[in-house]
Amino acid sequence: SSNSLEQLLINLANEKLQRFFLDSVFNYEQAHYEAEQIEWTAVEVPDNGPIVAAIEDLPNGVLPLLDEQCWLGDRGKDSTFCTLLNQKNPICSAEFAKLDQKGRARFDPSNNFTLAHFVAPVTYTAQEFIEKNRDSIFEEMAHALVDSTNPLLPELFPASELDATEVRAAKGSGKSYGSVASKFGSSLTDLLAELASTDPGFVRTIKPNVGLKPGAPDERLILEQLRTCGMLQCVKMIRSMFPTRILYTDVVARYASCVASYSFMAEREPRDFTAAICESFDVDPEEYRLGLTKLFIKGGCAVALNKLLRGATTRAEQLLQEALLRWKLK
Repeated sequence: SSNSLEQLLINLANEKLQRFFLDSVFNYEQAHYEAEQIEWTAVEVPDNGPIVAAIEDLPNGVLPLLDEQCWLGDRGKDSTFCTLLNQKNPICSAEFAKLDQKGRARFDPSNNFTLAHFVAPVTYTAQEFIEKNRDSIFEEMAHALVDSTNPLLPELFPASELDATEVRAAKGSGKSYGSVASKFGSSLTDLLAELASTDPGFVRTIKPNVGLKPGAPDERLILEQLRTCGMLQCVKMIRSMFPTRILYTDVVARYASCVASYSFMAEREPRDFTAAICESFDVDPEEYRLGLTKLFIKGGCAVALNKLLRGATTRAEQLLQEALLRWKLK
């Protein structure tokens, strides 16, 4: 089956959601470390910005060139759109320049174009792109709907949609053309803005095999999906960082009652108190970092420290007091 405009818009949404995912995970972590003045080891993050620009940006993006042909009315041609795309769009022209093993073009530049999406290159068939992108009604009817006394119709056809920046009169046709792609892009922008205002969580679905059959995982296919969606970079980042973060005030609240009789602990600032707890239990300095307001610590060490407060309270106090005395003597 051929990939048409619908698939292109789906893939554009996937590209932007992928960018949102990467920004949310990697940029948030980097900002968090920098805010706490903890050294950040940069992790190479896949950048799909160029492919999004190749689809959206003026003047030679896929969608601007498509809209340009739509605005020409009956003079707009799918073949012209596709030819211009393979000539002017840097990513499409680069893909077209890749010849097959016999040194021939891999597809007809007037009918097909290829975009190197973050998952894999996808070849699209330009036939019917223009017609599918048109969201057209006669101008007279559009204005009649806007001016209708029926309260429902102006809501369905708001005057803003007839603005000259969004709807162009097709020469010689008497129709007004909106763009399906531009409206889709606006909706996608609104969606991402709403997501950005939340505290997002992410669930990644992985295709086990091409046939979607149970009990037959395709390891190469799974690995490629994990690579292209950025999960391998996430794992690498998590392994090199300190996933457990505890406020110093929470550390004091958790352990202070066990060492209330020790004046040398009671006089300490929360950060120094936390450092003393870590040092007294010989936590490897490479396993934790002290930020401005938080303890950053690797998971295994956090579990070990939390074991102090499990079981009998008196035993927990004894273990903590013994460790602190050893640390004080040092």
